[in-house]
Amino acid sequence: AEVLDHVLYRMGILTVLRSKVKNAVIGMMITASHNEEPDNGVKIVDPAGEMLESSWEAIATELANVPDAELTATLKKIINEHKINADAPANVIVGRDTRESGFSLSRAAIDGVNAANGSIKDFGVITTPQLHYLVACSNDPSYGEPTVEGYFSKLADAFLKVKEGKNRDAYVGEIYLDAANGVGAPAAKEFQNLLEGKLCIRVFNDGNGALNNK
Repeated sequence: AEVLDHVLYRMGILTVLRSKVKNAVIGMMITASHNEEPDNGVKIVDPAGEMLESSWEAIATELANVPDAELTATLKKIINEHKINADAPANVIVGRDTRESGFSLSRAAIDGVNAANGSIKDFGVITTPQLHYLVACSNDPSYGEPTVEGYFSKLADAFLKVKEGKNRDAYVGEIYLDAANGVGAPAAKEFQNLLEGKLCIRVFNDGNGALNNK
């Protein structure tokens, strides 16, 4: 994680360009998923909440690895090849997990967005699914409210509707969650508060230990 500041800065710029191309909100999630605490990385999320188009993964790889002296020329090449309107608006959403490096890397990503004249919404510490949801709703408000509260509400409403359905004889209202000391622990606890007592989520490894540690 300590060598990624320049990569996140460049991905901030790339996300602005992607937003201009798609005329849509694009997301950046700073996380290394199931890797241990010292690692970190970034996922770019396309307008419908899906992962970045594969052809742009190659562009991201090139931009991440190009020498500093070639950065401007590489960006100009991307802009020309994709006929990007430099004056088009760009909107980016950023989130991060609970890794200690997440804050500084998010600052680097935001600096990149600002350097490319993009608009940024920083949601701080959230889960990766929440980031996907926020991007999708920002581009299609009919899907839901583009807030963390909207995410929990949509899930809770769906769960309660299923709970009220048929074939409930085998239902057991208790689950055990190993949250691996990650961002899922506080998220699960917040989600449970909306379930009207219909489900008890017992969270283990709830953030008091090392992230994703064996």
